[in-house]
Amino acid sequence: MNGLESALAPALTWLAAHPAWAGVAIGLIAFTESLALVGLLVPGAVLMFMAGAVVGGSQLDILPMLAWAIAGAILGDGVSYALGRYYRDQLRTLPVIRRYPGALARAERLFQRHGGKSVVIGRFVGPVRPVIPAVVGMLGMPPGRFFLANVSSALVWGPAYLLPGVVFGASLMLALEVMGRLMAWLVVLFGGFFVLHAVLRALRHRRGWLWWLSLLVVLASLWAASQSLLPWGWERGWIALADAQRSAGLQALAWRITQLGGVLPIALATAVLAGGLWRAQQPRRALAALLGVGLSIGLANGLKPVFNLPRPNDLSQTAAFAAAFPSAHAAAISALVTAWLSCGPGSVSRQPRWAGLWLGLGVALVVLVASARGVLGVHWPSDILAGVALGVVLGALPGLIGVAASGALSRPRENARVVAASIMALGLTAGVTQTLHWPDPRAAYPEQAVIGSWPDQGTGLSAAAWADQRLSLTGPHEAFSAYWLAGDAKPAGFGRWWRPAVAWRWQTALRWLSPQPSPSRLPVLPRYHQGRLPAVVWVKIDPVQRSRWVLRAWREAHTPTGSAWLLSLEHERIRSGVLLPRFNRRQALAGEVAALVRAPAVRAGLERRDGAIPLFAPRRNERLVDTQAIKNARDDKINHVANAGGAMIKAGVSRQHDHAHAAEGEHVLKVNR
Repeated sequence: MNGLESALAPALTWLAAHPAWAGVAIGLIAFTESLALVGLLVPGAVLMFMAGAVVGGSQLDILPMLAWAIAGAILGDGVSYALGRYYRDQLRTLPVIRRYPGALARAERLFQRHGGKSVVIGRFVGPVRPVIPAVVGMLGMPPGRFFLANVSSALVWGPAYLLPGVVFGASLMLALEVMGRLMAWLVVLFGGFFVLHAVLRALRHRRGWLWWLSLLVVLASLWAASQSLLPWGWERGWIALADAQRSAGLQALAWRITQLGGVLPIALATAVLAGGLWRAQQPRRALAALLGVGLSIGLANGLKPVFNLPRPNDLSQTAAFAAAFPSAHAAAISALVTAWLSCGPGSVSRQPRWAGLWLGLGVALVVLVASARGVLGVHWPSDILAGVALGVVLGALPGLIGVAASGALSRPRENARVVAASIMALGLTAGVTQTLHWPDPRAAYPEQAVIGSWPDQGTGLSAAAWADQRLSLTGPHEAFSAYWLAGDAKPAGFGRWWRPAVAWRWQTALRWLSPQPSPSRLPVLPRYHQGRLPAVVWVKIDPVQRSRWVLRAWREAHTPTGSAWLLSLEHERIRSGVLLPRFNRRQALAGEVAALVRAPAVRAGLERRDGAIPLFAPRRNERLVDTQAIKNARDDKINHVANAGGAMIKAGVSRQHDHAHAAEGEHVLKVNR
């Protein structure tokens, strides 16, 4: 054990027994490092590196630790911002600030030069790091802009300060290998954030860009539906993922969320909104709200029979569901939320500082309801996207009519109460429909897809029973290499030369950043079929060529004699690259498939049956009927012999009995005489 390991040994032993406290400690370090005044006295960067080294050496799960670091950084900057808004100019007179006047001056210059971006920049810049949130609060930065900058910068800051220590603690040599590339990736991500921020800021100054974008989506989706281009291949992959991963708990949660987009809750919430606006002397907006939401629901349901696109899993054939395109739930909730945003105090024309917060909450609600339709597997993603865009276009009528009439909101506080009442009506009505399971019962929705069973191998051997192409998350892909009918927990016969692939963990994932990648040390990239990862992933290493064969096996069905497997064979050649290894892969050719599976097939007692995709099945299957006939004939012969023997024994006993009776008769006759 070296000196560093000896020094950290007590801490590692304690963390192994109390892993939850590691996250608490990291959160406190991040909080104090980001807290105004206190952060000037705490060497946060050094402490974060040491904490990361302890986490890496103790093999703790990295994701909870990162979450604690990010949460602590967000909370620390948030408290600093609140102190700045509360104390204002009194902040300059605080004792600790007077000891560091240069930090406060630099923070003010940074904010005057870069505005909201100063929060992101300041988090990574020396002594202004714990001061800049308080300064922007003191200078009056809107809470919504600060919240966005605070959260986005913390998402980068946490990994940037914790991961180097984690890597160092996990392996000093691995740290030396990947440190350069890890910093390069952080630079790329940091630059990408500023580019994205610049694009969003440019779009924000063009009024109505979201409405025009939604109108473009509506027109494009209508054209695609009219040309029978929907659903796309990638949509099939995502619906298969939802079907495969949908547990009973997830289905229950998604079903409850989707009730917020039901007809009854949306209708009642719209009526409350329109009634409140009418009472607030805004009859045009009231009528526009009714018209916008009503048109969204009516048009979404009216377009369904026009395009008549089928739903996933043939749900359109059931009485509970109509055609798929577009999603009426998505259209209804997006229209109502857009009407709220057009009438509420977050309207851009009157309260710009609250516009971002209101917009974020509204978008979150729409995304939740729309995503629930996909999770439940009742709509293709294109249906949901078209429904959301349609709702935004028509739901904006109250804002368009109101701006044309007066240019601004007349009573923003009263409108806020009206919107709040509409939100309460939506939630209460949705709760009632959940309790009654009416008019949208949960039992009508599909359950989790499971692997089926074949009653016998004769059924399973038919070509229509097997999947011939892998369905990934992006759509149909390459054909499978072979079918395999042997083995239950894993395909039988693959024992020699094949070994399990390296498992995906954060320690092994870092190996992809190594400048000298090794095929034996790198985990295999994930592949999906019908929403499921392969049950078995094996590799066969070729150290001379620095390449490997990858075998992935998906269970297709259960049979009485084992499982039916779909095999995919892929050749991977790995070379050094700039930021990531160069990775060349290809599917195995027919001759390579035969060479790779010939020995496992012999060991498993299988023979090959030619077809578009070769099938390897047990030899005894072809002689199953003959064997049964032989067995039946043997049983009949045994029974015949047994019956014949029994008859002979019975006949002998009868003859002996007759002889005994005859002798007895003769004896009686002699006595009588």
